[in-house]
Amino acid sequence: MPNRAKALAEIGQRPFLELVLAQLKRDGIAEVVLCIGHLGHQIRSQFGENWGGLQIFYSEEAEPRGTAGALRLACSFLAKGPILVMNGDSYYRGSLTALLGYHRRKHAAVTILLSRVADCRRFGRVETTKNGEVAGFIEKDSAHGGPAWVSAGVYVIEPEVVRSIPQNRQVSLEKEVFPRLVGRGLYGYRGRGEFLDIGTPESYAQAHEFFSHKAIKAEASRQAGHGRKTN
Repeated sequence: MPNRAKALAEIGQRPFLELVLAQLKRDGIAEVVLCIGHLGHQIRSQFGENWGGLQIFYSEEAEPRGTAGALRLACSFLAKGPILVMNGDSYYRGSLTALLGYHRRKHAAVTILLSRVADCRRFGRVETTKNGEVAGFIEKDSAHGGPAWVSAGVYVIEPEVVRSIPQNRQVSLEKEVFPRLVGRGLYGYRGRGEFLDIGTPESYAQAHEFFSHKAIKAEASRQAGHGRKTN
């Protein structure tokens, strides 16, 4: 839909971004900064400055700055502590609180939320050590198919990392910032939940099933199974 912001694509008559904001509210988040650009006025009109008790701030870029550049532009809005960063077209069905706790325990500079997928060719893969440190990235153009841990598009980032991002140009978190942090406090948290992004027509078509009550109940059952201790 070229005349509609991607984050407002409807899933069961609800804008995709509304599902993301509802998740943040459930996990106890009180303030959200939305980085907006082209068609961003549609998002402002939809959610305003307060949605369901969430305080919403807007950082608007006049021209595309990339995933890291947009984050750097929003620096004045950001908290002093760890910053939870999410892609606007992806959703992780799992505990964001657990991700934040892991980040703090590791004293990480950045923690990438990882999700296990059956075929990594569309995403690339993230390699980690036994300690959870990111050892490297295999880009999707080079990744062979098969199961792997991939980035779920959710990160916890320390403010000093954001401040170190160059200003006034396009910068990519995934291709510039994160690779430079390998061996310098970059961790991967292996989440148990599934994730979805709506970046392609095929994945968007899967979104209705992903958010169905049946799928959510099945995921909850799997999570409970992971949580049981075995002798």
